This record gives sequence, structure tokens and C-alpha cells, in this order.
Amino acid sequence: MNYLVTYPRSGTNWTLNRIKALLEVDQNLKKLAKNCYVRHSHLGFRPGGALNGEKPSITIDAKARMFIQLRDARKVLVSNWYFIKSSEQIYKKRSNEWPDMFSNIESHLRSSYAVDRFCQFLKRVKEFKNVAQARNFYYYEDIHSHQFIYEIPKILGVDYEVTNEIAAKAHERGNYPDVQFGTDHSALSKETAEYIQSQLRERCVLEEYSERYL
Repeated sequence: MNYLVTYPRSGTNWTLNRIKALLEVDQNLKKLAKNCYVRHSHLGFRPGGALNGEKPSITIDAKARMFIQLRDARKVLVSNWYFIKSSEQIYKKRSNEWPDMFSNIESHLRSSYAVDRFCQFLKRVKEFKNVAQARNFYYYEDIHSHQFIYEIPKILGVDYEVTNEIAAKAHERGNYPDVQFGTDHSALSKETAEYIQSQLRERCVLEEYSERYL
């Protein structure tokens, strides 16, 4: 079984757009991938879930192949704030449960809901990574690149090489955002950005995250 693992707002929709675009322009790959199945998981850290995360709904064992997408906490946590704000049901629930954490973006980003939760997700990724047979890491900024198209058959579980011509067509077709709400990354103050970084430097246990973003 192949698994795509992300923290919420780390590029899942972008990746699905890219996969869809490639399958639309490459009929040979589409036929080969007909019976392939990639399961997506936040590893128990969905936006509306428990503060400390929940038990993952997936079972990753030594036969599993994991494809993990990571994003800079300074970006992903801001995006999560705007996602929660865009959902009246989730925002109301969270504001009632932890009013101090959801009174404004600054209090949210400095709360345990944001930073602590993200660090726990990275810890869980490391635990699953050590179990899975194969682990591939991708980064939010690279998903949009032309080179990412060549990785898609691997994610689908197909031994297949995409041609340069097909990759160019898929890149052009799939290089668009799936915007459901606005995210103002400038709302993150310099002081809070440094707070997030300092917390991650102290608590991050996932080498693949540290090497890229810290």
C-alpha cells in the first residue's frame, strides 16, 4: 500500500492536481495505474481533531511505501489558522474549547494547538518512517516544479518513466492552485516567526524537516 502523508495545508490539493494532470495527458500511465491506490493521511492531526492528535486511521507496516510532504511551519501554521477561520463549525468549536488559543492569529500561532501539535506530527512521521519499507520526502515548494512530475508514477506505485514531452504538458496543465480561501502570510509577525523557529529548533525530531527548514 502506498501512503501520502501530510500535515493539513501542506500541498495535498496541489499534489492531487498534478497527479490528475499527468494522468489526463499520459494515457499509458493511466492504464498502468488503473488499479493503483494511494491512501492519504494526516496521521491523526486533522484540523477538527483532538488537540494532541488522534490515533491514525491507517496501519503502516514493513510492506508500506510512505510519501511524506513537508512544509515550513511558518507557512503551514498560518494557512491552518485561515483554514480554521474559514470553517464556521470548526472555528466555533475551537473557540469554545480554547478561547485563548483562537482569539487572534498571534495567540493561535504561539499556542500549544499550533506549534506543539506540529511538533507531535513530525514525531509521529519519524515513528512511522522507521517502520515503513520505503520513505520518500517531498517539500511544498518543490511540488510546483517541473521535476516533481517525474516522481508521480512512483507515488502511484507504477514502474514507469514519464517522457520529457509529457512532463512538460502535465506541468503546464497541473500548475495551478486549488484556492478555497485567502491566506495572508504577511499576518505573521517577525517575532512570532522567530518564536516558531526557536520552538522547532528545540523540539523537532525529524531530520528531513530540520535539514530543509531549520
